[in-house]
Amino acid sequence: MHMPKYALDREARTIVGDAYNSAEFIARAPARLGETSLVVVCSSSGNTPETVEAARFARARGAYVVGLTTKPDGSPLTEVAHTTV
Repeated sequence: MHMPKYALDREARTIVGDAYNSAEFIARAPARLGETSLVVVCSSSGNTPETVEAARFARARGAYVVGLTTKPDGSPLTEVAHTTV
């Protein structure tokens, strides 16, 4: 996730991006997280408990959540994310 953050830092004038691990994201609870936020979470299996919880946390605050996983069918991440890729 550091490459997309780098691209945003270099190119975007109106979009702010950051990269956290799932537990850190929840612990930090970014103040600007809300209805205008896009949160992308990654879990290879779609079953990583901290990542699924981070997706729930973001959704509860109104963010649109995209889950990246190699197992999109029936994983807990698929159940929580708005969109799974």
